Amino acid sequence: MFLNKIIDWKEFEKFVAELYKDDGDVTVEHNVTLKGKSGASRQIDVLITRKTKLHSYQTMVECKYWNKRVERSVVDIVYAGMDDLNISKGVIFTTTGYEAGAIEYAKSKNIDIFLVRDLTPEEWGLPGQVIEFYLHLVTGILENIKFPGATGIPIVENYPTNYNLTIELSKDTTFSNEYQLFSIKDGKKGENLLQYILLARSKLLSNLTKDCFKLNEGNDCTMVITAPVILDFSKFEYRQLRNQYGAINISKISFDIKVYLSQSSIKIDRAEKYNIALSIQNYMENQVNLVYQEKGQHGLVLTDNIYDKIVKTVTDNENEPLQNGSIIKAMCEYWVKPNIEEKAAVVEKHIETPIFMEIQTV
Repeated sequence: MFLNKIIDWKEFEKFVAELYKDDGDVTVEHNVTLKGKSGASRQIDVLITRKTKLHSYQTMVECKYWNKRVERSVVDIVYAGMDDLNISKGVIFTTTGYEAGAIEYAKSKNIDIFLVRDLTPEEWGLPGQVIEFYLHLVTGILENIKFPGATGIPIVENYPTNYNLTIELSKDTTFSNEYQLFSIKDGKKGENLLQYILLARSKLLSNLTKDCFKLNEGNDCTMVITAPVILDFSKFEYRQLRNQYGAINISKISFDIKVYLSQSSIKIDRAEKYNIALSIQNYMENQVNLVYQEKGQHGLVLTDNIYDKIVKTVTDNENEPLQNGSIIKAMCEYWVKPNIEEKAAVVEKHIETPIFMEIQTV
């Protein structure tokens, strides 16, 4: 991708020269001609001179923007140039790789050879340069909450025949004493009724959406699932509510649940923020450096060696990271209201038979 932006050998040489400009106190020269001890003139694509208080240290760089692999003869020419010019270090950069003979010969002559290439998915960070997945945002509204079969146990005269059992779930709903449950056997305090209702809601959201794969051919949409629900407390010990008039034993709670599953397609191209992003691979040792330039910036940034990080990423890949096309499901809190966009398609699913859930100890 970004490698194609380097259109010719001259731009490639300038690119390689730029790599060294941020490498400490060095002088970087492009397209230099020096005369060797043999009397012959030798052209150097990139010459790097590092000076200390006592001496200077030079590196000559050969750049090959070719459509074929670098042969051993190229390595031999670099080595001959180092010897003739008394240059300490030789380096070769290419965009196509090296023949086996060239690699072995370079190792024997201590010449570093680099491959400039586009980033792998592991170097971008899995799943790669482009991340595409579907976000399923799930929320559920409980409506028409009722207490069929509730019976009162009065402790005062004129016990109201209407128990006024109502629950309005909102962000301001609290686990107050109004919903505190007690044992019908010995009166011991149990959990709060809201805890069971919200636990049932969570299970319903999970179960009703577990088979919801990619919807509407991947286009943004909202699926609305409605179903009647019955929570059965009849075999549960802690099913007594109390108020100023006495106690109320509940046996069932019925309500309608309306589940909203909003599907959004998410696509992120990590390359969009860069003018260039490439990998520099060293064939002599386990070394991979990334070089990049973000849009609006000047100059190139060369990272430290990331080889170990890549190996770890490949090893961790056994745990199956996010893959393109995956569905990520997020469950909203009970007070979150659904937000259906006007232009988004709506898919409706109605369940007629009540969903029966027997309440057990949390």
